[in-house]
Amino acid sequence: MAKHYKKRPSEILSIDNDYLAYIFDKTALYLESEATDEKGNTNWNKIKWKDNKKGNNKELLEFIQNKR
Repeated sequence: MAKHYKKRPSEILSIDNDYLAYIFDKTALYLESEATDEKGNTNWNKIKWKDNKKGNNKELLEFIQNKR
């Protein structure tokens, strides 16, 4: 991503916290590698939740709050 946009993903989103930026960049790199096939083509539809249950932001926020 950094090569394509000439910026790190965290820079595009203006993440100022160094640690948070590092984690975000690592996550973006991981997701990009999961979405890229052997030929170098990126298909973002390859990334799926482990289950088929549709979630929403409320469930995500509750999950994050419970992990603290």
